[in-house]
This record gives sequence, structure tokens and C-alpha cells, in this order.
Amino acid sequence: METESSLHHARRRSIGWLAAVLGAAIFLLSTSDHSVLAATSAQNNPTTVETENYPQPSYLPGDYRFAHISERQSGFGGEQEIAFIYASPEFAGNVITLLTIHLSADPERQLSTFENGVSSEVRLQMANGDTVLATHYDGTWTQDPAVSDRFAPVWDTSDVHALVFDLEDFRIGIRASRAAGIDFDEIKRIAESFSR
Repeated sequence: METESSLHHARRRSIGWLAAVLGAAIFLLSTSDHSVLAATSAQNNPTTVETENYPQPSYLPGDYRFAHISERQSGFGGEQEIAFIYASPEFAGNVITLLTIHLSADPERQLSTFENGVSSEVRLQMANGDTVLATHYDGTWTQDPAVSDRFAPVWDTSDVHALVFDLEDFRIGIRASRAAGIDFDEIKRIAESFSR
């Protein structure tokens, strides 16, 4: 039989977990809109952005396809930031599994939710033969599930990770989900496929 104390502790963990999930969902929804999972082509995405002015990947993993462009400055900040959002029908309805690529010509900060996180340097071998230095963040900041009465960030390496690099005049940040099959090798392959 559970004691009142253990029930209280379990309830606090559940609330903390829920807060972390909701926080991640709110962040991801701030980079897109509710139509992102339903959108499947540029015809569903009216935008003022001329996408040919931005480098884009030639490789996408599995069945990921372009879904949406966000003009909100939610990654690096800066007025010239956009984000290309890619979705997989296999994970429809799960915003955590979106593949988001932030591009900014005038970044104002580190990639949001990865600031000062655990990282390592990576060398990318681009298609044109150039070597580009990148930073791999092996996790993301989330709400500590053990704390429910205040915001308590904890570095979570269980799923979301990112790769950040500079290419041409842009800072590029690729945010991906390991649970959706985008592991380190896949996120690196996406980065190395970039061209204009």
C-alpha cells in the first residue's frame, strides 16, 4: 500500500513530466503553426520568403518531407531568421519528431533550448569538398521532472539533439529527434548535404 508521501512524490513527478512535455510542445508550436503536420507542399504555405536565397539540404531521412516555413525568430533570433520545418507521416501528430532547420543571417543568440549545453566539435565534409566546423549538442534543456513548483532546467539526452554550423552568410541549426530515427549520423548527413 502506497503511503501518502509516496503518492505525493509520484504526483509531483507526473506534474514535472507533464510540464516538460508541455514546455517542449509550446516551444515547437512557436516555431510553426497547427497546420504544419497537415501541410505537404509549398502550395499550403503562403510566405514572403524567397527560399532560393537560403541554403537547403539535398538529403532528408526516411519519409521526411517539407511541411512549412516559419518566419518567427525562435531559433537564433535576428530579423532575417527563418525555419524550414519537415515532417514525417509516420509520426503525424507528434510535434517532438519534427525536423526543424533554423537559418539566420543575423543570429542574436545560441540556438534556443541548447544554450551552453553539452556539446562537441564536429567536422562536416560538404559536397563541394569544403570542411566546415560544427557543434553537436547531445541533448536539450527541458524541465526537470522531479521539480514541479518552479522552472528547473535539466540537460536531457534521451531524444532531441542539434547540430549548429556556419555556411556562407548563415548560421544553421538542425534540431532533430532520435526517437524519430534521426541519430548523430543522420543529422550529420543532413548537414553535409547543404547547398544553395
